[in-house]
Amino acid sequence: MKITDIRTTLLTGPCTNDPFLSEARKLRSAAFIEVLNDGEHIGLGDTYAGYFCPETVPAIMEFFKPILVG
Repeated sequence: MKITDIRTTLLTGPCTNDPFLSEARKLRSAAFIEVLNDGEHIGLGDTYAGYFCPETVPAIMEFFKPILVG
């Protein structure tokens, strides 16, 4: 089985309705990573960086893509 592609999905939505948390942070984010292969399985994962700096995740994945694909 070989990895054929890696894709990222960024999601952002409103934070919790907790009044203490919503004052500090209006939105929360997540970054999900999808690993495709030449078989029938698809790998899904997320990263802790998606919570703090989701905009960096696609660039990081593009950096590692040549190493992982194939």
